[in-house]
Amino acid sequence: MRRYINVLKTFSLALLAMAFSACEDTDTPRISSDTQGPQITWPLKDNYVLTVTNADETFETFEWEAVNYGVVSPVSYKVQVAEKGTDFETVEEVASTTDTKVEVSNSMMNDAVGKLGLAPFEAHEVEMRVISTLGNNGGGVISSTVADTEITPYALIVTWYVPGPFNFWAEGNEWSHNDLDVIKAEDGQNFRGYLYLVNKDGTTPSDFKISTAKGWELGINYGAGDAAGTLSDDGGAANITAPEAAYYLLTVNSADLTYNLLKTDFAIIGAATPGGWDNDTPLTFNPDSRMWEGTYAMKGGEEWKIRANGSWDDPNPNYGQGSEDGMLSLGGDNLVSPAEDGMYEIKVNLDDPEALKYTIEKVN
Repeated sequence: MRRYINVLKTFSLALLAMAFSACEDTDTPRISSDTQGPQITWPLKDNYVLTVTNADETFETFEWEAVNYGVVSPVSYKVQVAEKGTDFETVEEVASTTDTKVEVSNSMMNDAVGKLGLAPFEAHEVEMRVISTLGNNGGGVISSTVADTEITPYALIVTWYVPGPFNFWAEGNEWSHNDLDVIKAEDGQNFRGYLYLVNKDGTTPSDFKISTAKGWELGINYGAGDAAGTLSDDGGAANITAPEAAYYLLTVNSADLTYNLLKTDFAIIGAATPGGWDNDTPLTFNPDSRMWEGTYAMKGGEEWKIRANGSWDDPNPNYGQGSEDGMLSLGGDNLVSPAEDGMYEIKVNLDDPEALKYTIEKVN
């Protein structure tokens, strides 16, 4: 059950009034000695489960009585959250306003809880309060009563960068932290992304490192660990090297600091394709467009898919219909070809791990 903790964060208003009276700053006026914190009846439920799906929905609408400091001066309010039992030593702001009412969305709450460092997909007991401040300098902080609830946050998509000589395409800037040579994680831990690990000569495999931020000095940089398939954050760690010059699916587990490189060659398969469901029809990777491409005679209105390495078995990925036309989903439902038979150009763009795309267009 939700417990209301009638803890009023008070301080000596007499001393505060003396401090303000000694201050000549007109942005921090005198405070009346009978000032009370924001009076709020908490609308919280016992628990909340936040998800990407309900991110835009309303978490709660908070409303309180205006605080009367006894002076004419701007009053601001902040809704704050902290892990339960920490006495708000570490606190995050959920929302701020000069009104006496604020609507908080699930995404706003999730952002605040995430900044507290609370693990996603686990239930956490938290406490909330509303504080008021007086004047432009944010003085005269007074707190409401505190209420507690339980929140299960979701993970924000985390992006890591993969710099190496194969980045030469980015305006000739090798070893660049760019927005295309990346791996991403929906759960903050299991990263994946596709990389064309080929040097500028077009024949030799590229080495690389993995960075948690878009710049060498901004985060952690991982190189090869002592054991095969492991990562090290030692600044002197060796570069990771691809076994051969090819297109790879790079997966990383940030908890175990392990990685895997899966060489991938993509093809189309299905009733709509020349090879039917029994034989792959290969696509060719175009380094200039960064896409897998092919032009084939396709049967109209028939099903097909895109798969790697001629296999339906893990870890080889296959892709079907995504959330909307032109989008792909790992293991998704079969795609359906356009209604008319004919020659079609197919392009598959796997640059963004969270927005895999394809096109199928008829050619004359």
